[in-house]
Amino acid sequence: MAFVLGVTGSIACGKSVLCRHLANFHDARHIDADRHVHTMYEPGKPAFDRIVTEFGQRVVGEDGYIDRKALGDIVFGKPDLLAALRT
Repeated sequence: MAFVLGVTGSIACGKSVLCRHLANFHDARHIDADRHVHTMYEPGKPAFDRIVTEFGQRVVGEDGYIDRKALGDIVFGKPDLLAALRT
C-alpha cells in the first residue's frame, strides 16, 4: 500500500531539503507543488493576466514572467493583498 506524506511549512524552513533526503535515501517520490503552481501563472495563462490586473506591471520581470520576489514584497504581511492573490 502506498503511503502519502505531505510536507508543509514556512518559507526557507527546510521542506525541500527534507524531501530531497526522503527521495534519495528512502525510495520516495517528491512532487514539488511550488513548481506546478509556478507554471499556472506563466505568460499567456489566465492567472498571469489576473495577477497583472490586480498588482500591475511592477510584478512583471524583464523576462516577461511574474517576478515572485516583487510580488512577495507587495503581498506578504498584508492580509488583504495576500487574499486577493489567492482568489
